Amino acid sequence: LLPDDRRFRESFIADYRIDIKAFKEVFQFVDLDRILELTESFSPNEAITAETPSKAFKLNLKPIYDYVPGSRSRTTIPQIQERLKAWEADYLSGKAVRVPETKLGGEGFIETFYKTLEPFFSHLSESTATFVKILVRDYFEYRIQRGYLKHADLVFFAERCLDAEKAKAYFSEHPITILLDEAQDTDEHQFRYIQKLCALNPKNRFSMVGDPQQSIYGRSNIETYLKLHQRLIGEGKCEALVFSNTFRCPKEIVGVLNQKFPHILCKSKDERQVDYVPLISASKIQGYCETVTIPPMPEGETEKVIHEARYIAKFLENYLCDNPRAPSEVCFLFPRKNWLKELKAGLSQFGLNLQIYSNKTHYRDNPLFCAVLTFIHLINFPEDSFQLAGMLHGIFHISETEITLLDQPLQLEHPCVPGVSPIIPLLNALFQLRKSVVARATWDGVGDLLRFFKPLCAMHDADRVCEDLILETAFQIQRSECTWSALELRLQNYLDVPIENEQRPCRDAFQGFSCHKAKGLEWPTVILPFFYRPIWYISKTYPFLINDKIVWNKYSFETSTELLNIRKRELQRLLYVTCTRAKQHLIILDDKPLWKSEKAHPSFGQLYEGE
Repeated sequence: LLPDDRRFRESFIADYRIDIKAFKEVFQFVDLDRILELTESFSPNEAITAETPSKAFKLNLKPIYDYVPGSRSRTTIPQIQERLKAWEADYLSGKAVRVPETKLGGEGFIETFYKTLEPFFSHLSESTATFVKILVRDYFEYRIQRGYLKHADLVFFAERCLDAEKAKAYFSEHPITILLDEAQDTDEHQFRYIQKLCALNPKNRFSMVGDPQQSIYGRSNIETYLKLHQRLIGEGKCEALVFSNTFRCPKEIVGVLNQKFPHILCKSKDERQVDYVPLISASKIQGYCETVTIPPMPEGETEKVIHEARYIAKFLENYLCDNPRAPSEVCFLFPRKNWLKELKAGLSQFGLNLQIYSNKTHYRDNPLFCAVLTFIHLINFPEDSFQLAGMLHGIFHISETEITLLDQPLQLEHPCVPGVSPIIPLLNALFQLRKSVVARATWDGVGDLLRFFKPLCAMHDADRVCEDLILETAFQIQRSECTWSALELRLQNYLDVPIENEQRPCRDAFQGFSCHKAKGLEWPTVILPFFYRPIWYISKTYPFLINDKIVWNKYSFETSTELLNIRKRELQRLLYVTCTRAKQHLIILDDKPLWKSEKAHPSFGQLYEGE
């Protein structure tokens, strides 16, 4: 499996050949790398079989050129019209251009501008979609020919297996029962596979359990889940069960949620949002939901995070006096990961430790992983003096001066001749290590490298995870290609992959999670800081995919409004998940005086109030 395919995509792009003429318009606006990113949203099932060129398109911008400006836009509109004429000339000549756009000229002109260009945007979208599907197919074949898979490929091959006569014969004789948990996080391709599998035998049984209110991941397809749910019920193939009892939250918190969330998760207000199911508390624990108001900043103070951290520190001191419990039983939840580090730094100024879990550590950040990978590279390229110098300096702390003054080649292909340089014995020891490792099987040799480098590398929480990954990859290579080059290439694919490392809570540290990572977890006390801080999104780079359509016109009212609504729906469901993590106490820090929310960037507080 390809854990991270950025490097693989680069090699694909370097080798890729296609008839550019058929899609020259697409390449006028964007490069191949950006188009390749869009393939992430498509399954190999959606790849088309023929390279169908786009239909001929004739550009007509006359309504924009004929638009008569009013007195207030007498200067602005002619300038825009002249720029558009220059753009049209470049576009027709085949030059690289930007997508035409405007936010000036007044409401009437802007409407005319985009209405006139709508056929052009539709044509460009259709051409891009065709090209993306061709890329999906070609990139898929490129991976398979080289023995690599992505997770979408697994689903594709699983579905293809069901077309085989042996598979049909087997499943027609062996009834199966499928219970799908966390169904709201299943994508449409996985659903299609499950339905195809179930259809092979009338005795097969399918059930799914999911809470659509907890659909918080962008990769999931909540609409597919809801449509399948409704269809199965409507056809009489399934019976709907509604679960409302919660054993997590006490009735004091459930009462607040039942009061607030019908206004947030509501299909009658937004037909593409899920409906809220009122909860019934089955918990016997007494609890409460409390809103704690943080006062405005004093005159002259500008650091909002520090001001809030100072108030939180005082609050925690009083809270732990009234509620004796370990700090590890108190968790702070944040809708944005970068806020964790900010509060951690703020609380540390007041002697409080916030243990955070959502900061991503990548394999390239782990000294042991990098040391072993570098030496494997030197096994394959023993004359690479650049990498060897980096290892000598970074792991063995040899000064750059000593490395520079070495009076013989810096390499591991041959032993060094005796000399006065103090690094010659080390180089000869590394030469012997390389020689002995190459003579052993891949898995055994990697074990020797781990034992050699582990005492030399600074200890890291994820060392054990990295050791297991290196050994597992070496074992896979030994069973197949059995070359050190293949092992190096395989391990390089992990450099930019986050390390899944399970930390143990420190009893004396408060806990800090992103709201997404907190799903499925619970704590006696949950505190929501920065409740009114605007939740910003990174602006979209076109072309992008929205509602299964490739969009080029990011400034159209329809596109911008739908993007805002999609983000708002996700945040509403995320707020529901966040508030239901509390087993006893839910504490909301009302910091409205500190943060000026904007409509385009809502806060949890705005959603909570029903805005």
